[in-house]
Parts: sequence; structure tokens; C-alpha cells
Amino acid sequence: MNVEGGSPKLFKNKPKKAQLKAKDLSSPPPPPQPTTGTSSSAEAAAAASYKMGSTAPPPPPPPPQPPKESFARRYKFLWPLLLTVNLAVGVTELVINYEAVGGSALASLMGIPFDANFMDALGVSLDAMLHQAVETYLFMRTKKKDTDIEEEVSSNVPSTSVSSSPSTTAPVSEEPIPLPTVSQVVKLREPIPENQQRELFKWILEEKRKVKPKDSEEKKRIDEEKAILKQFIRAKSIPSIYMLNADALTVLIVPLLDEFSADLIIVSRLDMVVVFGTPAAPAKKGRPKPLCPRDHYGLSTLGWPFIGETIDFVSCAYSDRPESFMDKRRRMYGKVFKSHIFGSRTIVSTDAEVSKFILQSDAKVFVPSYPKSLTELMGKSSILLINGSLQRRIHGLIGAFFKSPHLKAQITRDMQSYVQESMEKWREDQPIYIQDESKNIAFQVLVKALISLDPGEDMELLKKQFQEFIAGLMSLPLNIPGSQLYRSLQAKKKMVKLVQKIIQSKRDGISGIISMAPKDVAEVLLNDASEQLTDDLIADNMIDMMIPGEDSVPVLMTLAVKYLSDCPAALQQLTEENMKLKCLKAQHGEPMCWSDYLSLPFTQTVITETLRMGNIIIGVMRKAMKDIEIKGYLIPKGWCAFAYFRSVHLDENNYEWPYQFNPWRWQEKDMSNSSFTPFGGGQRLCPGLDLARLEASIFLHHFVTQFRWVAEEDTIVNFPTVRMKRRMPIWVKRREEN
Repeated sequence: MNVEGGSPKLFKNKPKKAQLKAKDLSSPPPPPQPTTGTSSSAEAAAAASYKMGSTAPPPPPPPPQPPKESFARRYKFLWPLLLTVNLAVGVTELVINYEAVGGSALASLMGIPFDANFMDALGVSLDAMLHQAVETYLFMRTKKKDTDIEEEVSSNVPSTSVSSSPSTTAPVSEEPIPLPTVSQVVKLREPIPENQQRELFKWILEEKRKVKPKDSEEKKRIDEEKAILKQFIRAKSIPSIYMLNADALTVLIVPLLDEFSADLIIVSRLDMVVVFGTPAAPAKKGRPKPLCPRDHYGLSTLGWPFIGETIDFVSCAYSDRPESFMDKRRRMYGKVFKSHIFGSRTIVSTDAEVSKFILQSDAKVFVPSYPKSLTELMGKSSILLINGSLQRRIHGLIGAFFKSPHLKAQITRDMQSYVQESMEKWREDQPIYIQDESKNIAFQVLVKALISLDPGEDMELLKKQFQEFIAGLMSLPLNIPGSQLYRSLQAKKKMVKLVQKIIQSKRDGISGIISMAPKDVAEVLLNDASEQLTDDLIADNMIDMMIPGEDSVPVLMTLAVKYLSDCPAALQQLTEENMKLKCLKAQHGEPMCWSDYLSLPFTQTVITETLRMGNIIIGVMRKAMKDIEIKGYLIPKGWCAFAYFRSVHLDENNYEWPYQFNPWRWQEKDMSNSSFTPFGGGQRLCPGLDLARLEASIFLHHFVTQFRWVAEEDTIVNFPTVRMKRRMPIWVKRREEN
């Protein structure tokens, strides 16, 4: 209890804020103190004690502060607004992305019939909902509606009389803000499946864990990025990710690529760009961006130690979509990326221009590089592996001979004879396996063109050993007894021994003096005066050039039959074209020559489309002899470059509906462009490409003019070589003679 003139009482126990607030609300405010006159007795006593030198009393405690409201209460007006906007955005997203399903479901819930006008009415309703949400927000903030605000503003404006002086300020006119022009519309690709997204995020997380931060700030940033990645991985559902191609990235986020060495760029449905990366170091002007160790997006990987990504590549190659290995990485890293395939660090190109550059480069830039098993089987003297003047010499001699009218006439006679002899044995009461029949025909024709070997015992021995030889081209590089590579090498030794005997007989003149007009490729090479063309080199190359007779040309014929069986319109037009030529030749009593077969326009488009879709040669591999710049990137010396033709031939940017067999596309499209390379290109262009077309044209002509057929179900196997799983069985019925 305070006594007048005594010291003020101190609070030993601080009251709670709620008690102070209740006291302030219950007790009336104190009366105002007079500003003049004598002070109170307490103040006088305090002043007297101060003057007497006594200790001054402690100051009174500060007035209690009112309790602070929580965040939820302070901003409680936001929650209804956010809820309304969230519902509106959700319905809008449903309508935009799932117009057919979401619109009908929403209409059924609302009890409204779903028709063409429903979407327009729904859009108007959504606009009204958003407008109502804004009005609610303003009312909760100001306790006034828009009309009240307008009335208040109009009432506060002073009215001016006619006699008042005119205003000196100029009237303000609003100029419309020009809308930005859209120079390019960027289309997003299909969203990546969630399981692939999670695998991608896991891989990025592992890479982030390997980074050693330089300071605390970098460590904090990396920890934040890892936390975000963990949230994505553990989430039940994650946003759909759209990967943009290089053109879209150039239009949208070039500044981000300049400022960041981006590990991942994500564009979600809400147009939000997420970049996981680190600030890029300033690059030297004029130096190309390296593909190694980082490519365009910095994410491509070399895979596991030693084996790299070979297992993944092979598993995809055995599937129905062997290009899926390349397409997956092309979507993530771009058309040119790094990998590790068949024991070599490799730059993979699915870009037509880059592949063309690789094909047309000489031995000073690129040299052939193939898997170890293939190089051991081919030998160092194979035309596929040699370089320089010797390669150009052999390639020129063989190419000139294959283009000669003499050989084309010989090939035409032999092909007609073997095809007719084979088709006469076909029976209507049992299936005919096109793959086996075409291999038997094409191999005999090619072997005769190479070494003039007629059908017989030696031909059967050569055919049997060659099948064992070709089985090891893509086998494991283990040359031990019992392995496939060992058996293939033994088979090649037997074939080389047979071919050397034939070559020696030609050289010794046992089978006649070699004339100035050679009959086969072996005689062409024997007539050359170069000392480098030894018998061993000629024998090795004769064996290697038999591969198209077992693989390429028979597969081309088989795939053409398959695609025609699946496309009745193309088969009908092809049959009419060949029947017309056959009747015309029969009326004039003339035999078919090689120029007649190659003059059939639609037949040639069918063969071209078969080459594009079949991709009998999936690509070529080269080794960089020095640092090479391609389209602004650097391929390091010693790395392999893999020009993958299949991805180029099945790219929707190069061909409309690429997985549809459409021969009519080639009636207007140029076959000489860089996006069509079924036979390779440059100095190593396949010298027998014209002969392959000729053989396929002859086979298709006799097949469609003599038979009707029904094909059984069969699938294409693409690795290690292209072939039919069930050898393409068909049931034939002979056409009646007119």
C-alpha cells in the first residue's frame, strides 16, 4: 500500500499480458494531470530525497505491450482468396489439359449437357469467379465494395463553378502499352514418365553428393538443392516435366544458359523454369564448347566403369524400338552427346549435319573404329579399316567395276536365272520363308560377281562357313577355344584358304589367261600393278565383301515384302507398274535388261522407303585423330564418333510420320540430302549401292508378277544384325497366265 510521500511500490511478479489487457479494459482511464501548479506529494518527496543525496528510486516499468496476433489471424483475409483462386486455377487446368474428359465430367457433375457451347460458358463462369474473388479480397481489406469506393472518390472531388478560373494543367491521356510480339511459337514435347523423372533426380542427387564444396556458401547451396531433389524423389506425385529441344532452349532461356552451367532445365505446367546448376566460369571468346567432359547440357554420362553404357545400348537394340537408347538421351542432352559404348568413349551424333561431317572427313580427321571382335574378324587389311591411298585405290577400282554396264548385265542375267530357278520350287501347300530364299539367291549372285564361283560343292562349303563367320561380328572379344569369336576366326581361315586357291588359279592361268575385260572383282584387283595388292589382301577383302550377300541385300528384299504386306495400297500400285512393264516387253518380244528394272519409278520409291525404315546399316564409327570442332563443339582427340543413322531416318523433324511406311513421300523428296544415308557417305560410300537396288528390283518384279501371298505375323530383330524373327513366312498362290 502506497502512503502519500512514500516511495512507489515495485512489482516483484510481472503480470501476464492477458491480465494487463483485462485490467486496462475494466478500469476507467486515469484523470488528466494538471499542467500547472504544485506537483503531487510523491513527486515532492522524491525530489526532496534527491536533493538530500539519497539514492534515486528506479524508474517505473514500461507500459505493457498489447499481445501480438498470430500470422494466421493477422492475414486471415487471405485464406478465402487463396482458396477461391486455387479452385479457379484447378478447374482451368482441368479444362485446358483434359478438355474431352475433364469437360464432360465437370458437365455431368453440374447437371449441364456437354456440347460445343459448354466450354465457352465455362470460360465466362471462370472469369466471373475470378472477378468475384477480387471483389471479396477488396471488401475484406477495406470493408468497402467497388461501388462504395467509386462514390467516395466522386464525393471528394470538389465541384468547380463556371466562373472559376480554368485549370492550367494539361489533360492526362493514357497511352496503350504495346503487347510483345511473339516471334516463334515453342512447342513442348510429351511429358517424361514419372519413373524416368525419379531416376533422373536420383542420378542428379548422386552427382551432387560427389561435389566437394569450396566454402560454406557453396555447401549451403548444394544442401538446399539436395533437399529439393529428395522432396521430388519422395513425393507421391511430381509435376510433369517437358524437355525442350535446342531451338526452344535458344528462344526461351538463352540467358540462363549463359549465366549457369546448368545440370538440368525443367519447364513445368505453370511455366516455371527450374535450373539445377552452378554459375558458369567465363569462357574464352572464340573457343568452341567442349562435348567432353561436358556437352550442351552437361548431363550426359559415360555410365559404369569399363562397361560404360554398353549393356543399356544392347538391351535397347534387342527391343522393338532400338533407337530408344538414343532418343532418351537426345531428349535430355541434345542431338549430340557423349557416352561409353563397346569399350570406347564415344560422341554419339543423331544430327544429320554432324553425321554428314563425320562421313565426309578424310583420314587426317577421322579413321574407322569398330568393336574389337569385328576388327579381329575383318583383319587389318580389310577395306573397312585401311586408310589413305590404298583405301582410295581399292575403293575406286571396285566402285568403277560395279558401275560398269558389263557387270550390271551379268548381274541381271544371273539374278533372273537364280530367282526363276528358286521360285519354280515354291509350293502352295507349305510356307515359304522369304528371308532364307532371298539369302540363297543374293549370296550366289554376289559370290559369282566377286570370284566367279558357280553353284556347287565349293559354294555350299563357302556358304556354311560364312554363316559361322558372320555370327561373331558382334560377339564378345574373347578369342578362346569354344567362344563364338574363336569359331568365327576358324571359319574365316577355311574361307580364305578356298579363296586363295581360286586367286592363285587365276594368277597362274589355270582357268585361262586374265583378259583385259575382267569378269569379276578379283580379276580387277589382280590386274592392278600395285605391289600393295597382295593375294592375302585380296582374299581378305573378297570375304569381307560377301557380307552384303548374306546380310544387307537379302534383308532389303525381306523387309520390302514385309512392308508391302502391311500396306495394300503400295502393293497394288507396285504390282500394276511391274505388270505393265512385263506386258510391254512381252508384246515386243524383248528380254528385261538392267535399265528396265531401274526405270520403274514407284518400285524405286518402295526400295528407298524400305531402306529408310529398315536401317540395315544403323551407323558408322570413327576415331578422332585430333581435336575437331563441329557446330561449335569440340570432340577430343582419341574419342570415337558414332554417326547413328537410325535416329536421323526416324526423326519427325526430317520425315513426317516417320514410323509409317509411305513410299509416296519420295516422289517429291530429294534422296541426296544429308538426312538420308542408308549406304554411308563420303570416301567410304558403299560401292555396291546400285547393285543392291538392282537385285531388289529384279526380285520384287518377279515376285509380284508371279504370285499373290498372305504373310504370317513376324517381327523385326535389330541386333546384332537386322533380320526377321521367324524368317518371314508367307503362303503363296500363283497368278493365272493371261
